[in-house]
Amino acid sequence: MDDLLLTEKGNADRRAMLAGVNEKGLDAALEYVGLSSADKTRPETADDLRVRLEEILRDDYKLAGLDATVEGETNQVTTKVIKTCLPHGLVKPFPHNNMQTMTVTGAKGSNVNASQISCLLGQQSLEGRRVPTMVSGKTLPSFKAFETAPRAGGFVAGRFLTGIRPQEYYFHCMAGREGLIDTAVKTSRSGYLQRCLIKHLEGLRVHYDNTVRNSDQSVLQFHYGEDSLDVTKQKHLLQFEFAVRNTQSLVQRLNPKTVLERINDLGTEWTKKQTKDADSRAPSLSIHSPSTNLGSVSEMYALAVEKYIKTNPQRLLRTKHKADRADWPAFINTKELMKVDHFRSLMNIRYMRSLVEPGEAVGLMASQGCVAPAFDSSLTSWLTLRRPSQSRRAVDPDDAQHFPLRRFVQAQSSSPNDYSHHALAGHGAANVTLGIPRLREIVMTASQNIKTPTMQLPILATVTDSRLQKFCQSSTRLTLSQIVDTVSVTERLSPKSADNGSSRQKLYTIRLAFYPAADYEAEYSVDREQILLGIQRAFVPNLDRAILKEIKQNDKEIKAQAGDVGKARSQVSLAAAARAEAGAGDDDEDARPVARDNGELEDGDADDARRKRQAKDESDDESEDDAEDDEAGLEARLEKDFKDSDDDSDDDEASTEDEDPEMAQARAKGESVTRMKQMQRKIADASRYIDKVRFDIDGGEFCELDLEVRSLS
Repeated sequence: MDDLLLTEKGNADRRAMLAGVNEKGLDAALEYVGLSSADKTRPETADDLRVRLEEILRDDYKLAGLDATVEGETNQVTTKVIKTCLPHGLVKPFPHNNMQTMTVTGAKGSNVNASQISCLLGQQSLEGRRVPTMVSGKTLPSFKAFETAPRAGGFVAGRFLTGIRPQEYYFHCMAGREGLIDTAVKTSRSGYLQRCLIKHLEGLRVHYDNTVRNSDQSVLQFHYGEDSLDVTKQKHLLQFEFAVRNTQSLVQRLNPKTVLERINDLGTEWTKKQTKDADSRAPSLSIHSPSTNLGSVSEMYALAVEKYIKTNPQRLLRTKHKADRADWPAFINTKELMKVDHFRSLMNIRYMRSLVEPGEAVGLMASQGCVAPAFDSSLTSWLTLRRPSQSRRAVDPDDAQHFPLRRFVQAQSSSPNDYSHHALAGHGAANVTLGIPRLREIVMTASQNIKTPTMQLPILATVTDSRLQKFCQSSTRLTLSQIVDTVSVTERLSPKSADNGSSRQKLYTIRLAFYPAADYEAEYSVDREQILLGIQRAFVPNLDRAILKEIKQNDKEIKAQAGDVGKARSQVSLAAAARAEAGAGDDDEDARPVARDNGELEDGDADDARRKRQAKDESDDESEDDAEDDEAGLEARLEKDFKDSDDDSDDDEASTEDEDPEMAQARAKGESVTRMKQMQRKIADASRYIDKVRFDIDGGEFCELDLEVRSLS
């Protein structure tokens, strides 16, 4: 027990750091909903916070942002507690602490196990999110509705050493169950994936010419790993100080005399010239074989050796010039130091002795190395922009009547020096491609469009923070639902007139109410014209497609029902209908096959059902083909309109190059208004069902679409 106990100071520090967790949860919630500047002690603030939390609960996207914000705050507390208590806060210090010795050496367990026993369990995660909230606003009945304390969201401040509360135990069981199920599912998938990889790669091996070939002698690599090195020996090659201090032992093991008698040094001269002028000479490995030519090494290794010789950081090599030894201590005897030429030759021989052996089954090694880490890896899609420095953007208080949009660039930032943005932030497990699915996607399906791709962009030092922030905003995948606050559909009947043939038609008005323009413009760096353009390019075609599909489906069902009128029903179908009416609830009896007169069993005339399904599938295919043709025509018309508008805008931009900035800005605003009005007319002209479009050009608060839906018949 002494190995797990904390000192009195360690326990006091732990309690002090956990005391302010509830306040951090409240502060994070207030900041997220735009009430960070409000007085927390006022009852009006609590009421306003509850109203906004109710709105967040109805939207999974907003709830994911709140989870990310609170979890970021609690993770900071967890990290701080663990760093403070382990290992310096333990009663028994390392190496006298057997528990720490076991985890540090890797014999058994990890730092996570030690921290859960002695410090705290931390935030429990389910599918990358906090504990889900019920419709009542609670995670468990024992908590208050819309509780902001991290404990209500799955944060466990207790530890196994002193015990955890019943609610914390429940949350811990939820996370543990997910882990067990995940492991059970991954086992079968990883086993089959490993078998596929092994069977496909078992023929790959290294040949005597350093190439990697398969069973039919096709060359996959001219040099294994592009440098022909054994991976188990590669990591020690750059330890030059260790090699110089242990020269005698290294010489006895490498036995350079026997090597030099059998090989030539053509690679040495070539590598020497290539390092001086890398652009004009091909790499030495492409010209000379590393197994028969001394000095034929990779470019990276050659540069590392020359850098060590030039810097001589430990002063272990004998230099030729006295000026290089001017600041050396007097006790250093230069005659006992190793010559530079001897050091270079010894490193070249060491490289040659580290080559992979011919006949090595590198395919099997690769397959085992791919699948083994897949259990613990999760390849997320992050867009990471690294800068020397960057300050976090503060969340300004927003209008109390509207929900402020979450700035995920802040929420997902891993450090103050990174702009880290998750590609699908806010959707929990939907945005994570785990190791096994990623490997299946690459190896088995060979998908052309991989899910959650990863990209890392280096940023030039001349790029300002404002430009970088704007780029992060513009690179975010923005959907229309992210800026839409509410959607309402109004249905009414048109009056009878000569235009509609004295028949009533159903008229619909779809109203898309957006968040305040100041919010989404600052959040996503998008203007009103771009929103209307998105409605024109994406929303309207999808709406027309959905309406057309639904109308065709309804017409098809009506025709099918009309065709069955007056037809006699089979004895089997009548019997099945009688059983369904008489024995409602006897599902097992209805599922039994029906006996024919000749003794054969029949499950409800399967042949007729099969023919009906086939006819239905064929009709569905025809309707889908018709819908695709209609969609293609619609998209072609929209594309033509886009090209015409782009050409007009290019002509206008060419004529405004020499104008005054204020006049140019006013002119650009007027042109934008004109283009938006044109887009409204083009939407109505291109759409089959939309008669009129009303977009709030001045305020950007709403967009209304008037539809008239008519049957195809």
